[in-house]
Amino acid sequence: MNLEKLQAYFNNFLWLVLTCLLAPYFYLLIALKKRRPMLAKILIIQSGKIGDLTCTTPIFRAVKNKFPDSFLSVLVIKRSRDVLKNNHRVDEIITLDDYPKIRDKFKLLSKLRKEKYDWAFSLMPGVFNNLIGFWSLIPDRAATTYRYSGEITNFFSLFNNHRLEYQRHSPIIKHYFNLLRPMGIEEFSQKKEL
Repeated sequence: MNLEKLQAYFNNFLWLVLTCLLAPYFYLLIALKKRRPMLAKILIIQSGKIGDLTCTTPIFRAVKNKFPDSFLSVLVIKRSRDVLKNNHRVDEIITLDDYPKIRDKFKLLSKLRKEKYDWAFSLMPGVFNNLIGFWSLIPDRAATTYRYSGEITNFFSLFNNHRLEYQRHSPIIKHYFNLLRPMGIEEFSQKKEL
């Protein structure tokens, strides 16, 4: 086993232990959090590559059409960040690669917690993707699940209060829009914006 794989296993184990230990405390803080009457801040987590992020652009339009005064942040990887550079619907772009180590990820979570988001949408399954909204104390968290993601990833998806399983070979844009339904977005256009 190489060092990189060993590090990944250790990181997943660390997130598992810490999340299970702190879950009651996080649930209490989320329950005590005052809800705003109007939807104010939304975090979309898209750790996919350029094609996945391009397929996400109709989501930004749908969110801003339904909630024009909302603040929309998108958490992306560095390789696909430029897709959003001139997208006027996105208020903030956060790059996940700026937080490579465990201690950096805690800094990211602290930053997101201070932003006091109302919704988080994790579009790609992944251990850390599933935990971002929960650790950031975001009250409404929606996540994509996928049966082939692995046991730990699927376990961590339980910390999201809205989950939707991706059906293999179905259009990804339609899946993303179905993930937005708990927020009240019913109509959508699949036109991509670059």
